[in-house]
Amino acid sequence: MSPKTPSLSLLLFLSCLVAVEVPGQPAPDQQSSPDLSSDALRQTDLEPTVVEYPEEEDTLRPFNKAIFAFNHVTRRFAITPLSKGYRRIVPEPARKSIGNVFDTAQAPLSALHHGLQGNGRKSLSSLKRFGINLTLGVAGVFDPATQRFGIQKTDTDFDATLRQYGMGRGPYLVIPFIGASDCRDTLGLIGDSLLHPFSIFDRPLSTQLKVTDAFQENAPFAENYMELYRETEDPYRFFRNFYEQGQRRDEDYPTEPEQN
Repeated sequence: MSPKTPSLSLLLFLSCLVAVEVPGQPAPDQQSSPDLSSDALRQTDLEPTVVEYPEEEDTLRPFNKAIFAFNHVTRRFAITPLSKGYRRIVPEPARKSIGNVFDTAQAPLSALHHGLQGNGRKSLSSLKRFGINLTLGVAGVFDPATQRFGIQKTDTDFDATLRQYGMGRGPYLVIPFIGASDCRDTLGLIGDSLLHPFSIFDRPLSTQLKVTDAFQENAPFAENYMELYRETEDPYRFFRNFYEQGQRRDEDYPTEPEQN
């Protein structure tokens, strides 16, 4: 989950309210694109699934393309070089421990959303992970919950909760510095940012922690983005479909709530 400044996110979300969500019908000059999950950018080997969907109309296209171009410049000249430097300077075991700390801090929020989604067992599992890693794991530096107790991480977020209760995605939206999103996801990002455990700290510390969390989580995949951008004939269209196909697949094949 990528944190962002709530005030900026709120303005972007409110701007979506003037647009009407368009049913998933193919535009006349567009072709179907392969389905790619929303997490596929984080994989070294990208593989399309067997599900395909027609492209949706891009209601906010002029705004989205402008922000996409801005984001590309920041990725190319700032985020990617910083990510390379981070991976080169910080040893892999240290990066893993840093990630464990942030994952532990995130666990209560996942527990809350699992509960709201009706997944009682996953909610309890997230709370167990939090307690074990906070104590035995020395504030989350280590992950004994997985290594010693076999309790796997099951992340979820506000967007999944809103989807569970039937809220539509709204138009596709590109957020500055964040990237591909939609109106529901933007609202979810605002909610998760406000509810995040780091919010207990005063600003600017809370903001710095959230930005650091987002950076360390996405640093290993910055080079994948640049490679895909160079190899894609129409990068904007590719990354838009990349996001939308995964969202529609998740809606069509949701995780069923567990029985308590």
